[in-house]
Amino acid sequence: MFEELKKVCLPLAVKVGTHLLASRERIKVTAKKPFHDFCTNLDQEAEVMILKTLRRQFPEYGIDSEEAGREKNVGNSKKKKGNKNNTNGEKYHWVVDPVDGTKNYARHLPFYTISLALMKSGKPIFGLVYLPATGELFYAMHQQGAFLQEMNPYTKKIVRTTRLKFHPKKKMDAMHVHLELPVAGTKEYEKNVEMAQNIMKHVSRVRSIGSGSIALCYTARGGYDGYVDLSGTTKIYDLIGGIAICEEAGVKIAHLDNQSLAVGSAQFVSHMRSII
Repeated sequence: MFEELKKVCLPLAVKVGTHLLASRERIKVTAKKPFHDFCTNLDQEAEVMILKTLRRQFPEYGIDSEEAGREKNVGNSKKKKGNKNNTNGEKYHWVVDPVDGTKNYARHLPFYTISLALMKSGKPIFGLVYLPATGELFYAMHQQGAFLQEMNPYTKKIVRTTRLKFHPKKKMDAMHVHLELPVAGTKEYEKNVEMAQNIMKHVSRVRSIGSGSIALCYTARGGYDGYVDLSGTTKIYDLIGGIAICEEAGVKIAHLDNQSLAVGSAQFVSHMRSII
């Protein structure tokens, strides 16, 4: 299964990424969302390309995509009694974010991705995150490992493929942490601002680039020692591909409360719980 998923999804991500790179000069907003978020024509074009391939190659799987919404495959939609994890009766379904970091992409910043995850009974078993601007392609399969395939973003020639293994720093005051900053107007904004200030007091450096999928993947490769989401706006589409990669790289993932996600070592997560 892993080989089939790689054979289909890795080239698909690169194809869509190439389209995004070539088309960014004609980007335009097509729909506005809460908290100054928006959708563009390129989000929609990327989504069409992805969904077309996934429907053709995996017709038995359902799809949940950020812009198009949930599609339920009739042939695989019989719900088994007592199986609470069988979301909408589907054993397998895709979660797709055609462009995570749309606001960055619209401003010609390189911090945006194509993110995919395959869910089995409500849990991610395969994840892929591709950064078109840098040629970094992260992917992972449950119990098969997490990997980074580095490519020249212009020629698409593969430079190297590395297996990811998370090695966290042991001292909190030496850690570099990616913090998804609170967004004004969201629920518990003031509380989240206070949480962010507490975190900043305990770690060496805090960074925020506006893409949860990138932050998770960079944590899995050791670029960050931890990740905390206090934005109040993040959705499953933004994170689930990166979560699958983090889990296979040996990163601990936990919820701090009803809305905050912490990613890093067990020590990091425990410390976040104590200061929040």
